[in-house]
Amino acid sequence: MKVYLLTHEYEDEFGEKIKFIGIFSTVEMAENVIMSLKPKPGFCDHPEGFEISEQTLDLVGWQEGFDKW
Repeated sequence: MKVYLLTHEYEDEFGEKIKFIGIFSTVEMAENVIMSLKPKPGFCDHPEGFEISEQTLDLVGWQEGFDKW
């Protein structure tokens, strides 16, 4: 089953800011949420920061682990 993860991301002088908005069953629902949030504080200064990513439920997306620095 496909779901759609909605985030809002931008970078400022303090670093990267990422807000997890929600998980939606359709792209259209995620797009409607974007339209409702764009004029609001925290989003209106970075309207290009929204991202919808398609995800598959019950699928491990990162199996390799992390490299040590």
